[in-house]
Amino acid sequence: MSVRCAILALLALAASPFALAQTASITLGGVPSTASAGETVTVTVSYTADIHETQHRGVILLDVIDHSDNTILLTVEDHNGLQGFEGPSGSTDIEVTLPDPLPPSIHFRAHMTVYGLNDWIQAKLESYPTNGTYTYNWVGNGVTQNLYYLGGLVISNNTGNETYCSGMTYETWLLAYEGYLADLGLPPQIGPIASTSQMQAFRRLWYGATGISIEDEYQSTLAIERNNLGFILDDLNDARAGDHIQFWRHSGSGHSPIFQSWGRDGNGNINRLYYWGSQSSTNGLGFRSETVSQSSGIDPARLHVARVMKPRASDDWDLRFGDADSSANPTLSGGTSTTSSGILYR
Repeated sequence: MSVRCAILALLALAASPFALAQTASITLGGVPSTASAGETVTVTVSYTADIHETQHRGVILLDVIDHSDNTILLTVEDHNGLQGFEGPSGSTDIEVTLPDPLPPSIHFRAHMTVYGLNDWIQAKLESYPTNGTYTYNWVGNGVTQNLYYLGGLVISNNTGNETYCSGMTYETWLLAYEGYLADLGLPPQIGPIASTSQMQAFRRLWYGATGISIEDEYQSTLAIERNNLGFILDDLNDARAGDHIQFWRHSGSGHSPIFQSWGRDGNGNINRLYYWGSQSSTNGLGFRSETVSQSSGIDPARLHVARVMKPRASDDWDLRFGDADSSANPTLSGGTSTTSSGILYR
């Protein structure tokens, strides 16, 4: 199979995040039989899930629900310190301060849902032509259009159809994120980035244009993690299509593309990186691969990968891996505990 065909096959899977069946079993523990308004209770959410096998991670959401009419009173999010939850199993204790006033009875509902924005980023990068429309030139701002944030211009397209790596990964990330927010009817602010000027500072960090050595080493990946928009992977094996990369070659040159897949040797060790981006070797936007080794090509010690966390939104329930609730044993307003579990097949 050619490199191009292999990449297209991977993209076909990535474009459908649930093409492979996902199963998650969720259990609730420590649910009180009685509780008072304003009381803080701790509910343990345990899970078994195979999401790690397809390099997904999950976020756990715990709802407090009015038992009489199923109105959600509040939701608590647990993203495991931005790292997300992996399979095959685990648990987390979630503290919930109950609302005041409190209905006569409530129940709890937990579900594990998609962590990353990967599939939306993949869809955006696939929307760009790779036929030479956007060529490569290491000048200007490297983007295909003027980019705005919260009503202000962040960066202009000052070179027409000429692009380069940092510009295109930044553009892809920004437009994918903003498009997701718009599609779900969410406010346009991205995480803690509250103004155009803050986004301009974020963009400089993404480009490695701050003049600070550690920032210039990590660039886009540090911009994501520092702004609590995701995290830098500790294990390169966890990377999946749609993750952002900053790498450096043994020659000293660097690159900022978007991850597609790994190539591996006969022992399963990473020896090649497949990515999408703007580079001279494809004269602009395209898919490419490079060797990863201790002596030549990409230096694995300087290969940084970050995952962007999807904003919590109304699609979290539809995208869930599994769920459980305590509706069979509602909590009465006012402590022994009850346990409930459920399993969902996707």
